[in-house]
Amino acid sequence: MAQAREDAAAPGPTASRRALVAWCLYDWANSAFAAVIVTFVFATYFTQAVAPTPELGTVWWGYTLSLAGLAVAFLSPFLGAVADQGGRRKPWLLAFTGLSVVTVALLWGVRPSVDNVALALVAVGLAYLSFEFAAVFYNAMLPDLAGRGWIGRLSGWGWGLGYAGGVACLLLTL
Repeated sequence: MAQAREDAAAPGPTASRRALVAWCLYDWANSAFAAVIVTFVFATYFTQAVAPTPELGTVWWGYTLSLAGLAVAFLSPFLGAVADQGGRRKPWLLAFTGLSVVTVALLWGVRPSVDNVALALVAVGLAYLSFEFAAVFYNAMLPDLAGRGWIGRLSGWGWGLGYAGGVACLLLTL
């Protein structure tokens, strides 16, 4: 652990090129969730086809994401401490990413019926929580991957690839 902290003070990358690319590609892959599920495609499907009215669907969608966001705000500092003190971030990242994948897969069963409102909202709420909790561990990896002089650059590459991945998936979906 002390070696990782010393390496983090280095001016350049402290991890292999493969590790840096993998870190950036994770952002590329997971950004589709925010674009397709949370913002555009599934959110519209829910409000227009699943909820009893678009207005009520919008309210329920907003409440669900707000409650999940509050849970993220309260629990992320504790998870951040686990990420910083525990040292092993990949198992947590895998667990929360896996939970997000499973809960998003549950959305496949949401049919255009009011009977599916609860399933949709619970699955989206849990998917959003697990997506954000995975981000805590993903972001905690950054200082160990890049030295002080490269953190902004690596973060920017990840964000840029994530943006491109989200747009690409959105275009593919539409």
